Amino acid sequence: MDRPGPDYDIAAARALAEDLGLGLIEPIVLKLAHHTTLRLSPLPIVARVQSSEPALQAAAAMGRELALARHFRDAGAPTVAPLSDVPAGPHVVGQAVTTLWSYVEHAPPRGEADVTEAARALRLIHAALLGFEGQLPPFTDNLDRCAALLGDLTAMPMIAPTDRAFLAARLRSLRDELASFSFTPIPLHGDTHAGNVLFTAEGPIWADLETACVGPLEWDLVQLPPAARRLFGKVDRTLLAHLADLRSATVAVWCWADAQRSDEVRNAAQYHLRRLRRR
Repeated sequence: MDRPGPDYDIAAARALAEDLGLGLIEPIVLKLAHHTTLRLSPLPIVARVQSSEPALQAAAAMGRELALARHFRDAGAPTVAPLSDVPAGPHVVGQAVTTLWSYVEHAPPRGEADVTEAARALRLIHAALLGFEGQLPPFTDNLDRCAALLGDLTAMPMIAPTDRAFLAARLRSLRDELASFSFTPIPLHGDTHAGNVLFTAEGPIWADLETACVGPLEWDLVQLPPAARRLFGKVDRTLLAHLADLRSATVAVWCWADAQRSDEVRNAAQYHLRRLRRR
């Protein structure tokens, strides 16, 4: 399925706002990646719009994200909150699926102390996930989806054929080698890069809950700095290094799939491809 451009997602958000009676809004782009993330100014509402997958598939994943967010809210875990006074979704408008969230003022991290606080907040999320009664997919589902994208020659139109072949071979090799590791699967956030944590006046809160899964603790620690990892006790350093390469492979695939959407996404695609080639 060809993905529409960001203008399509913005138009879908406008149409949804009108349908919900939200009044005159002006969508402000906060982020262009797998989702189009918009502030529905002047309201304190964020719309996350997804149009890269079939609507039913996207709605199922985004519905689980909302269920997780409500569970975290009830458990007092530090995560973004879905709207409660307006239906949060998932809302389907044409090819776009949208969920609605409370906007919070936030700033970039100010240093190592903020990153450490984000790691402490992640520990609270791990604890709250233990009480979630919904079904979470294994983290390897992400690997399977990436392999499918690499095998679809109509997907990832901006990647060179040699780079596609390299990523496919590297992902397959890393996936096969994973069988040699032993670990106890636990519920995870699933995508703990710095862009998914918001530093607010009340402390850090985590976002992008759609990636929640079950897997080794190290999968959530790969993207944290070494000092923050120490908060989680003993880790398998060999597994951590292996998962770091797997993480690079999956990030490279997802970013190449959406490379036309922003310079930030293209830069990430190129960075992780170069990292894997150096490795």
